[in-house]
Amino acid sequence: MAIWKSRKSNSERFKREALPHLDAVYRFALTMTHDGALADDLVQETYMKALAAFDSFQEGTNCKAWLFRILRNTFVNQIRDRRKEVVVEEIPEGLGALWSDSSSFSDPESAVILASTRQQLQNALNALPIDFRTAVSLSDIEGLTYQEIADVMATPIGTVMSRLYRGRRMMKEYLLRQGQQSNSQGKVLSLVGSKTGRGG
Repeated sequence: MAIWKSRKSNSERFKREALPHLDAVYRFALTMTHDGALADDLVQETYMKALAAFDSFQEGTNCKAWLFRILRNTFVNQIRDRRKEVVVEEIPEGLGALWSDSSSFSDPESAVILASTRQQLQNALNALPIDFRTAVSLSDIEGLTYQEIADVMATPIGTVMSRLYRGRRMMKEYLLRQGQQSNSQGKVLSLVGSKTGRGG
């Protein structure tokens, strides 16, 4: 009876702590796989593993970051098992715009420019190598701190900061190559560049 109550309590806590992050976990899975079906499978496996290991989750810590770490490790293991790269065929529709909260910009023009260039930003993000794409996604889309990203990626904070800096710079260079003479794109580049100095 005590074991049954413990399992029931654990299941209820899992629903309360983990399920609210389902959309974010799926979005991160899309960022990693670029494929809706693969993302669905990855999310399902992530939540199965998370439920099985939920006793190890420390209540009061960042559950979303904990789920992201499980997802990333699962994805890396899948890649190793297949011994081949995931082919990027299309831009994931579920990926939100980078820095999409218009309230973070003081002038309406910047918010409009940002909203109108989501596709360009998605393309630039998807062009990054996986480690840089993961770091930028976790920071600028999911809002994780440097320490949380370091925990998810199992790397030192200094490495996270380096990948963020280089990833954002590569995005800026990508946008330059795509249309350096575009006035609106020049403003987007300034927005991307402004993220380089953002703290965690």
